[in-house]
Amino acid sequence: MTELFGLVVCGGRSTRMGTDKCFLEYHGIPQWEYIVHLLQPFCNKVVISCNFSQVKLFPDSVDCIVDADNYVNIGPMAGLLSAFEKYPSVDFLTIGCDYPFIAKKNILQLIRGINDELMAVSMFNNAENIVEPLLALYRKESFELLKSNFQNGNYSLRFFLEENHAGKVIPLTLNDIINVDTVEAFEKVKKEILK
Repeated sequence: MTELFGLVVCGGRSTRMGTDKCFLEYHGIPQWEYIVHLLQPFCNKVVISCNFSQVKLFPDSVDCIVDADNYVNIGPMAGLLSAFEKYPSVDFLTIGCDYPFIAKKNILQLIRGINDELMAVSMFNNAENIVEPLLALYRKESFELLKSNFQNGNYSLRFFLEENHAGKVIPLTLNDIINVDTVEAFEKVKKEILK
């Protein structure tokens, strides 16, 4: 049976937020740490995907995978490809750091949604009719196809999921997959969580 690693994606630029989203606190601890704790019961190992400027901000005890030089500035695909480069024989349960309502129930949905017929499975936002590439489980078999997309100049994980007919998991509520990327949204969500 293939090992399952958790991948906490922290490598974004956070330009709209103005501060690094993975260090925001919704639940009393930095969001990266919250997601690590969330993934640990389900994964053989949990690693952080980050860029070069972020790596020094994490404790030494944290296993960080820095975006490889050849994948810099291509968006979230950089983190996933760099993770597969280091661990090519595992599946990755990938969670972005900007989903404050993500919970164990959603992790279970993704794990239950994968099977040998599928390359990947992701949460599906049926209100916007789009897959959520950073709420997804990518099987090790997707590595070569991801590399091929990269070599062809296609860096979109959303395109990869759609092109390869990834499984779609409907979240229990749309709230579960709210993505926060502005200061206003952060303040609103934080108040809601603290109610």
